[in-house]
Formats: sequence, structure tokens, C-alpha cells
Amino acid sequence: GLIRVGRQADLVILNGDPLTDISAAAEVVATISKGRLYSRKDLTTPGLRGPGLDSVGKFYNSARR
Repeated sequence: GLIRVGRQADLVILNGDPLTDISAAAEVVATISKGRLYSRKDLTTPGLRGPGLDSVGKFYNSARR
């Protein structure tokens, strides 16, 4: 895929390089989905993503263990 102006992509932004250290895959800083940026706080705080979308927070919180 391509990342450039006029294109739309779903991205997960990490704090580190999972190719050199796989534990970096659990260090999610933000996610971009359907053109909208979600911070880690958005993803892990119930109610911030809207009705029916709070289950993602459980996934991100479990990755930190």
C-alpha cells in the first residue's frame, strides 16, 4: 500500500520497531482507522469511542501485561 496525501489507510503507530524487538508491537501509541486518529487513551477508555466500540480497550489493555 501507499501512504500519501489523498490515500486512506488504517495504521497502527508503535513506540518502537517490532522488526528489531517484538515487544514493541505492544507499545501502541495511536491508531488511524477510516481517516480518524485514535490515541491510546481513546482506545482504552470506555465510552470515548462510542457505543458498542469499547471492547477494543480490553484488547489494548491486555497487551500491556
